[in-house]
Amino acid sequence: MAKAPCSSRPPALPAAKQCPALTVTWPAVEVSLNGTLTLSCTACSRFPHYSILYWLGNGSFIEHLPGQLWEGSTRREYRGKWTQLWRPLVLEELSPTLRNTNFSCVFTDPGQTVQRHLVLAQLWVRNPREGLRDI
Repeated sequence: MAKAPCSSRPPALPAAKQCPALTVTWPAVEVSLNGTLTLSCTACSRFPHYSILYWLGNGSFIEHLPGQLWEGSTRREYRGKWTQLWRPLVLEELSPTLRNTNFSCVFTDPGQTVQRHLVLAQLWVRNPREGLRDI
Protein backbone atom coordinates (compact mmCIF):
# COMPACT_ATOMS: atom_id res chain seq x y z
CA MET A 1 0.00 0.00 0.00
CA ALA A 2 2.11 2.88 -1.25
CA LYS A 3 -0.29 5.79 -1.04
CA ALA A 4 0.93 9.23 -0.10
CA PRO A 5 -1.07 10.40 2.93
CA CYS A 6 -1.65 13.77 1.24
CA SER A 7 -3.02 12.23 -1.94
CA SER A 8 -6.54 13.39 -2.73
CA ARG A 9 -7.26 10.23 -4.72
CA PRO A 10 -7.40 6.96 -2.78
CA PRO A 11 -6.28 3.73 -4.44
CA ALA A 12 -8.82 1.63 -6.30
CA LEU A 13 -11.10 -0.31 -4.00
CA PRO A 14 -10.45 -4.03 -3.81
CA ALA A 15 -13.44 -6.15 -4.70
CA ALA A 16 -15.17 -7.66 -1.68
CA LYS A 17 -14.96 -11.43 -1.44
CA GLN A 18 -18.56 -11.49 -0.29
CA CYS A 19 -21.14 -9.02 0.89
CA PRO A 20 -21.38 -8.19 3.75
CA ALA A 21 -17.66 -8.02 4.42
CA LEU A 22 -15.17 -5.91 6.43
CA THR A 23 -11.41 -5.86 5.85
CA VAL A 24 -8.56 -3.86 7.40
CA THR A 25 -5.21 -3.60 5.59
CA TRP A 26 -1.82 -2.16 6.51
CA PRO A 27 1.67 -1.98 4.98
CA ALA A 28 3.57 -5.28 4.89
CA VAL A 29 6.74 -3.53 6.05
CA GLU A 30 7.07 -2.18 9.58
CA VAL A 31 6.90 1.61 9.86
CA SER A 32 9.53 3.22 12.10
CA LEU A 33 8.68 5.53 14.98
CA ASN A 34 7.91 9.06 13.74
CA GLY A 35 7.06 7.59 10.32
CA THR A 36 3.69 7.92 8.55
CA LEU A 37 1.36 4.94 8.46
CA THR A 38 -1.95 4.55 6.60
CA LEU A 39 -4.44 1.87 7.61
CA SER A 40 -7.33 1.11 5.26
CA CYS A 41 -10.77 -0.22 6.07
CA THR A 42 -13.02 -1.63 3.34
CA ALA A 43 -16.62 -2.73 3.84
CA CYS A 44 -19.49 -3.95 1.72
CA SER A 45 -23.16 -3.15 2.32
CA ARG A 46 -26.50 -3.83 0.71
CA PHE A 47 -27.79 -0.56 2.21
CA PRO A 48 -26.00 2.20 0.25
CA HIS A 49 -27.64 5.15 1.98
CA TYR A 50 -27.71 3.76 5.52
CA SER A 51 -24.18 2.50 6.11
CA ILE A 52 -21.41 4.05 8.23
CA LEU A 53 -17.69 3.25 8.37
CA TYR A 54 -15.44 4.82 11.02
CA TRP A 55 -12.33 4.30 13.17
CA LEU A 56 -11.92 4.11 16.96
CA GLY A 57 -8.81 4.04 19.14
CA ASN A 58 -9.10 2.29 22.53
CA GLY A 59 -12.88 2.64 22.19
CA SER A 60 -12.78 6.43 21.64
CA PHE A 61 -13.21 8.50 18.53
CA ILE A 62 -9.94 9.19 16.72
CA GLU A 63 -10.05 12.93 17.38
CA HIS A 64 -9.84 12.19 21.13
CA LEU A 65 -6.51 10.36 20.85
CA PRO A 66 -3.15 12.05 21.45
CA GLY A 67 -0.88 12.44 18.45
CA GLN A 68 -1.07 13.46 14.83
CA LEU A 69 -3.64 11.18 13.26
CA TRP A 70 -6.82 11.65 11.27
CA GLU A 71 -9.56 9.78 9.42
CA GLY A 72 -9.96 10.31 5.72
CA SER A 73 -13.36 10.72 4.11
CA THR A 74 -15.48 7.67 3.39
CA ARG A 75 -15.43 6.79 -0.28
CA ARG A 76 -18.36 4.84 -1.74
CA GLU A 77 -18.58 2.88 -4.96
CA TYR A 78 -21.99 1.61 -6.02
CA ARG A 79 -21.78 -1.87 -7.55
CA GLY A 80 -25.27 -2.93 -8.51
CA LYS A 81 -26.97 -4.56 -5.53
CA TRP A 82 -24.28 -3.54 -3.05
CA THR A 83 -21.97 -0.66 -2.15
CA GLN A 84 -18.26 -0.79 -1.38
CA LEU A 85 -17.07 1.66 1.32
CA TRP A 86 -13.43 2.61 1.98
CA ARG A 87 -11.98 4.81 4.74
CA PRO A 88 -8.32 5.42 5.61
CA LEU A 89 -6.78 6.19 8.99
CA VAL A 90 -3.56 8.19 8.70
CA LEU A 91 -1.04 8.29 11.55
CA GLU A 92 1.35 11.09 10.60
CA GLU A 93 3.86 10.45 13.39
CA LEU A 94 3.89 6.93 14.76
CA SER A 95 4.59 7.13 18.51
CA PRO A 96 5.04 4.40 21.16
CA THR A 97 1.57 5.29 22.50
CA LEU A 98 -0.06 4.86 19.08
CA ARG A 99 1.84 1.60 18.48
CA ASN A 100 0.06 0.19 21.55
CA THR A 101 -3.39 1.63 20.80
CA ASN A 102 -6.19 -0.82 20.01
CA PHE A 103 -7.53 0.55 16.70
CA SER A 104 -10.94 -0.61 15.53
CA CYS A 105 -12.64 -0.18 12.21
CA VAL A 106 -16.39 -0.16 12.75
CA PHE A 107 -18.98 -0.78 10.05
CA THR A 108 -22.69 -0.52 10.68
CA ASP A 109 -25.79 -0.68 8.51
CA PRO A 110 -29.41 -1.76 9.18
CA GLY A 111 -28.40 -5.41 8.91
CA GLN A 112 -25.33 -5.55 11.15
CA THR A 113 -22.54 -3.93 13.12
CA VAL A 114 -19.06 -5.41 12.61
CA GLN A 115 -15.64 -4.43 14.02
CA ARG A 116 -12.07 -5.42 13.18
CA HIS A 117 -9.40 -4.68 15.79
CA LEU A 118 -5.64 -4.33 15.54
CA VAL A 119 -2.74 -3.19 17.71
CA LEU A 120 0.14 -1.87 15.61
CA ALA A 121 2.81 -3.32 17.92
CA GLN A 122 1.42 -6.80 17.16
CA LEU A 123 1.27 -6.43 13.36
CA TRP A 124 4.89 -7.12 12.59
CA VAL A 125 6.79 -10.03 14.13
CA ARG A 126 10.54 -10.17 13.80
CA ASN A 127 11.95 -13.42 12.46
CA PRO A 128 15.74 -13.49 11.81
CA ARG A 129 15.32 -15.77 8.77
CA GLU A 130 12.33 -14.07 7.16
CA GLY A 131 12.67 -10.45 8.28
CA LEU A 132 9.27 -8.92 8.96
CA ARG A 133 5.97 -10.62 8.32
CA ASP A 134 2.29 -9.95 8.93
CA ILE A 135 0.45 -11.86 11.64
